[in-house]
Formats: sequence, structure tokens, C-alpha cells
Amino acid sequence: MPRSEPVASQPLTTVLFDLDGTLTDPEVGITASYRHGLAAVGRPVADDVDLSWMIGPPIGENLHLLGVTAAELPVAVQAYRRRHLATGLYEAILVPGMAELVRTLHAAGVRLALATGKPTGDGELTLKHFGLATYFAVIAGNTVQGLLSKADVVADALRLLGSPDPARVAMVGDRRHDVEGAAANGITSIGVGWGFAADGELATAGADQIVTTVDELARLLLAAPAARTGPLASDHPTDQAGGRGRRPAADTSRRPPMAQQEHEDAAADRGAGDDAKAKFREALDRKKAAQHRTADGQTNTGNVHGSETSGPVQRTFRRRAGSA
Repeated sequence: MPRSEPVASQPLTTVLFDLDGTLTDPEVGITASYRHGLAAVGRPVADDVDLSWMIGPPIGENLHLLGVTAAELPVAVQAYRRRHLATGLYEAILVPGMAELVRTLHAAGVRLALATGKPTGDGELTLKHFGLATYFAVIAGNTVQGLLSKADVVADALRLLGSPDPARVAMVGDRRHDVEGAAANGITSIGVGWGFAADGELATAGADQIVTTVDELARLLLAAPAARTGPLASDHPTDQAGGRGRRPAADTSRRPPMAQQEHEDAAADRGAGDDAKAKFREALDRKKAAQHRTADGQTNTGNVHGSETSGPVQRTFRRRAGSA
């Protein structure tokens, strides 16, 4: 159960954000890229099989769970990254309200860092694509091969931030890995309910707080940091709902590999207007209603076509709600 006491006894000075499932909804791009990578090593996945559970953990961990061998791993990773860098990164959408929250925290003097399971360069490209890179003091990520744990990534971010007081730092993320990474580094964990965690995953992992809306997260983190005099507490504290890290380059004019006009059009389309919010809520409702996620730690050692396959440990793959 999330704890009921305040998040911090003093105002937060630093907030670390996860990327996939927290700042963005990357499902289309990531799952399509995983399918591409698995097909490259002869392990095709049917289009109607849910792979959203793969969003968040390191790529090496995910592919291992699907039975990809050590010999196959470099080929699968290369194929995944080839598609993801060309297309998948730009199929993500911002979670409505998160860009505004990032800007507000930055304006209030809270230092921000990205702590993502993606390779560092991918995280930087994504933030630049959405016009958010300039608000982050540090961008920390995984290696291209996905060899680091989230605890390692969080530790890198804190080191690059100059080792701030852990009592005044929070990690915001949508999966158990974010909670575990925060705990390993002695900082507060805040789980968000709009991401890709299975039901109960964040509470079981021991999240200090769980929020279900961006507005609730904003109230938890903000309360005017410069003027706060009391402890920071949630309105609903028991709700259930390429290289190592680096500081962003000083030159923020460098764009990801897409045309300027396309970049501007995509940014406009992915704003946090009423239509975008409504569509996101509808998609979130469908995800929650489908109840299609399975427990972590199981694996499938054969081709994935929507049913169990034999192997030392089996993973059940469920087809999307409404599919044949």
C-alpha cells in the first residue's frame, strides 16, 4: 500500500521523470518496433497480441523473456533500433498536461532530470522532438543494449545532478522498475496510473504515492515550491490506481531526423487540447478495461501467436480485447 505520510518533509528541489508511459504514450511505436526486432530473429508476433507490458523494462530483459537467445540478441536489438529511430520514436504522443507540468516545475525552480530505460540518445531525441529538452538539467538513460537496471539509471541521474539531498528528490514513473530504482537510491517514488503497469503493480512494488491524473500529480509536486511552508502531501495518498546519462548539449537547435515542417505539425497535433485529452482518456479506459496484462517474470520460448508455447517457463499472451 502507498504510504499515507507526506512525500517530503521539505519542498522538493528535484524531480526525476520516467519517459515511456509517464511523459509520453509510446505504445504504437515501441510495440511495432519490438515486432520488427522479433521477426528479424524468426520469432514473429501476431498483430493482435498485446505487447504493451514490454514498455518500461530494458530491451534486453524484454527480449530474454520472449526467449531470444544471447546469439540472437544483437540482431533483434539492431532491428528494433533501426525501426524505432526511423519511425517509432515519432509515433509517441505526449500525455495531455505533462508538458505544462514540466514547464511549470521548471519555472518554479525545481530541477528536472529524465531517467529513462531508453538509451540516453533516444531520450534526448524524444524530449527535443516535443520541445521539452531545454527544461531538463540532466538526461540519463540506458545503454543501447539495455544492460542497466533502472536503479543504475536513477543513480546516474543523481550523480549528474550533483547528488542532491535525497529527502528532497522524487522519481515519477509508471512501472515497478521506477519504484525499485527510487528505493535503491533512497528517494521518494510516485507512481502514475495512466501508464503500462499491471493492476496493483505499483502498490505491490511499494510506491510511496500513486496518482491517477496529471492534475493530482501537479498538486503533489507543486503547491508553489518557492512559497511552500508545510509538507508536500497527496490529496489521495492511498489511491490504488546509447550511453550513460549526460547533461543535454548546450546547442538545442539540433533537431531529430525529420523535416522542420513535419516537426512543427507533429508538435501542434500532440498538444494538450480538449480533443487530445478526451482521446487519451478513452484509450486509457480501454487499456484498463481490457485487463490483458500478465504477471512479470514469465517467458515464452517460441514464436508468439497468441497462445502458450512450451518451454521451461511459459508466458501467456492474450489477444487484444475485441480481436478474433
